[in-house]
Amino acid sequence: MKPCDAKRCLRHWKDRASESCPDACSQRRRAGQQDANSLSARTRRGLELVPLNEIRFFQTDLKYITVRHENGEVLIDDTLRDLENEFGDKVVRIHRNALVMMDHLGVLERDARGYYQVKMRGVDEKLAVSRRHVSGLRKLVQALQSRSDSGTLTIEGSHVCLFFWL
Repeated sequence: MKPCDAKRCLRHWKDRASESCPDACSQRRRAGQQDANSLSARTRRGLELVPLNEIRFFQTDLKYITVRHENGEVLIDDTLRDLENEFGDKVVRIHRNALVMMDHLGVLERDARGYYQVKMRGVDEKLAVSRRHVSGLRKLVQALQSRSDSGTLTIEGSHVCLFFWL
């Protein structure tokens, strides 16, 4: 073992630690994300850039986040909290395991059992809305409807459907 200067050795290990354990936002920037309007994901094909305007929602499943976009889906190793902080006003949390892009919200509806669900434009599946987030989402939908002339509200039996477009 070679003798080592203490300051130089400490600086070397700090640099190594910051390279191996970066926070999610800086990791994406270092991975080649130049554009603030896209998300980078490492896949078996290499680095894949997904434009934010194509992303429909983010949903966690244990350790990974599924990023659903118009051309499919990719997995990223991140946290919803980091994504929420990074994309701020472009996303809204609907459940502890899901963030949706506000640009692609389609329908907020209540099913026969009384549970709320969100239907995204361009996606067939419906995402569950937790009771904790229903009131905030309802206020957001009403605010978006008041800004948009094309929004309509329909009430059918036990179903409440709020349609809006930006």
